[in-house]
Amino acid sequence: MIPLILLALGCDVGKTAGERYFGDFACEYEPWEWYGDPLQSVLQADEGGAFNYDPPGELVTARAGFYDFDTGDFAWENTYLAGYYGVSGRVEGYGTVFDTGDLDLLYRTVFADVLGEESHGRVRTERQGCTETMSSWAIEPGADLDATPAEDPFTWTLTIVSDDRVEALAEVEGDGTRVDYERVWTSDLKTETRFSAQDGSYLGQTVMSDDGTGSGMQEVYGDEIDAFYAIDFYLDGGRRIVVEGYLSGTNDLYQECDYTTSYAGEGSGTCSYYTESGDFDCVIEFDESSCVLDCGSGGTYDC
Repeated sequence: MIPLILLALGCDVGKTAGERYFGDFACEYEPWEWYGDPLQSVLQADEGGAFNYDPPGELVTARAGFYDFDTGDFAWENTYLAGYYGVSGRVEGYGTVFDTGDLDLLYRTVFADVLGEESHGRVRTERQGCTETMSSWAIEPGADLDATPAEDPFTWTLTIVSDDRVEALAEVEGDGTRVDYERVWTSDLKTETRFSAQDGSYLGQTVMSDDGTGSGMQEVYGDEIDAFYAIDFYLDGGRRIVVEGYLSGTNDLYQECDYTTSYAGEGSGTCSYYTESGDFDCVIEFDESSCVLDCGSGGTYDC
């Protein structure tokens, strides 16, 4: 005989308190299983609002925190994969995760890295149906969360376009030109970002995987350089950069460089230069605050 309490619960048997909290979602698509926004965490919450789970992907190995269903207060902390340059990522704030999946949230972020440094941010996000705006500011430690910074935010407009894809657009004014950004998150846990300057001076792309690694490219055009950069991103925050192109805008000095830098900014590599008057090879060295190009008999230069 089936106990009466189970008959009463019906389809809610086996669901978390967070799952039972939600009704019909306002958006027709449901990417919450892989898309790591605050709603994913609330879905994991127990009766008291607490959650502690391993999010999809490799980079974040644990997320522990709470969402208070009565007050809307929330907080959580991410634990990262060993070898990652991030030590922890903390979030705390307040607002409403509606039972339709809509969001109205304000929160601060704190990211701590292996160098002992922290970056602090303020995030305001609002979602209705499948469309969301997310604005972020860099703030000082201890800044009043309710005080809107004077600086303009970086704002994404996001759209959930399917169960397996979320797209976003942003634009930033600066350095005399507008920069347009496009970002796509997909259910294979890859994040692709494209950017381009309206004046045509540069464009680029990065593709990051869920294991903290990725690759990218950037093309730069201007009076002093026309070059192509290929970039590999490593879990520990290091990068390998391969550069090919013309320097000084005269088309008479072509360079090929291949170097690796750590998250702390230290590294080394080689550069070869080709000119009408002759070719020469150099060793390039980086530390936290400087770059030196040693070309042997050709001289030593700051870069």
